[in-house]
Amino acid sequence: MAENGSQFHILFVEDDDVDIQSVQREIKKFDFPLKLDIAKNGIEALDKLYGTNGQEKIIPPHLILLDINMPKMGGIEFLQKLQSDSQFKHITVYLLTTAYTSHDKLAIKGLNVAGHIIKPLQYDDLMRLYWSLIKGDPQ
Repeated sequence: MAENGSQFHILFVEDDDVDIQSVQREIKKFDFPLKLDIAKNGIEALDKLYGTNGQEKIIPPHLILLDINMPKMGGIEFLQKLQSDSQFKHITVYLLTTAYTSHDKLAIKGLNVAGHIIKPLQYDDLMRLYWSLIKGDPQ
């Protein structure tokens, strides 16, 4: 978790440009230090976490917002790889989806997902996540 005065870091793994722009717009409303890294699929996200395939290595994020359905490597496969590495398995992950189905629930069973958010992600959703992760209480 971010200490007082330090930057809260989010890795947003999403392939839809409209959703990315929406989250960037919502984050601009925040009045505290926040860094947002974006990856367009699970492979790109792993490359950023490990600093491989020409990607600059990012600091481990406090939170990952993870789309379930993406090309190349979807959210569930990314989550399985993330959870298999002890240096990343502690990161809080919220799934983003247009509909949270029973199939999704079965696929993530045992993968340490903190919760899910139905898209589109709004400012209130981000603020709730921030307050619950950083401040320990809802706003």
